Amino acid sequence: MSFKSRKMIASMAAALALIIIYIIYALGGRAPATDDLKAWGLAMLIFIGISVVVMIVIQILFHITFAIGIAVKEGIAALISLVTGNSALVAIHIVFGSFFIGSGAEGIAGVWLYERGVRNG
Repeated sequence: MSFKSRKMIASMAAALALIIIYIIYALGGRAPATDDLKAWGLAMLIFIGISVVVMIVIQILFHITFAIGIAVKEGIAALISLVTGNSALVAIHIVFGSFFIGSGAEGIAGVWLYERGVRNG
């Protein structure tokens, strides 16, 4: 499954969880009175704010895991260098460099997707 698909599924799961939490709140004992539109509006604004924060956190986590996923592939090179008898310093440099490569690859992939017209996915 592609990175984009996993990110979309996680966003949909978070949205579903948030709507279920809202329904539980709306049907629960702590919900405002049915005629108190100001309180309902405030509750909806709070849930909108929470959903924005959750979606931002999901985006950040997926971009971090994308960069780490690339770095892990490079980190295997560090283990191979240790097995072949190179010093630990070489392995540390490989790991350090892989983080930069992963971050750069993430940026390149993001720009490439934006230029292709992918905006929110």
